Amino acid sequence: LEYCALGDIDQFFQKPVSEQVAKTVAGQLLEGLAALHGLGIAHRDIKPQNVLVAEADPIAVKIADFGVSKYTADRTSLRSRVGTPEYMAPELLFGTNEESKYTNAVDIWSLGCLLFYLLTNSHPFPGFRDLDEYYQGNLPYPDAPLIEQGVGCSGRCFIQHLMSPIPDDRPPASKYLLSEW
Repeated sequence: LEYCALGDIDQFFQKPVSEQVAKTVAGQLLEGLAALHGLGIAHRDIKPQNVLVAEADPIAVKIADFGVSKYTADRTSLRSRVGTPEYMAPELLFGTNEESKYTNAVDIWSLGCLLFYLLTNSHPFPGFRDLDEYYQGNLPYPDAPLIEQGVGCSGRCFIQHLMSPIPDDRPPASKYLLSEW
């Protein structure tokens, strides 16, 4: 891993970023996730503190901290509850028991949370109760903060799709690279 003197994106960006910067970061992270997932690796802890800034202008970011990553190409199931709660997918947080399985779609959810945070400087679900209600289909996607920051419809829809409560509705990272946003 190369040294990134600019720190992580949480340190680098002290306020909400523009939609264009978020799009650039999303593209680079999706490329990284597509490569990881293609190798059969799930990161399982995508968050601002695990994304390093390699260059400032134009922005270039790198995925870091593979401490809880897991190699899954040998068809082993993902079962451990690991990650950072604000960025953990609902199926990981609210799985029925310790034997509940999940896929690398948890990384896609985490990317959605990260982009939401970059654009608004807030978390989409500040409490587990709201996240559980969203997961159960009782609460709509919280796009008001994105609207307040001027994020366009395609950006809001893109992030909402990343954060689908149904894991199978989150396509692989490689498919998101084809998105118009």
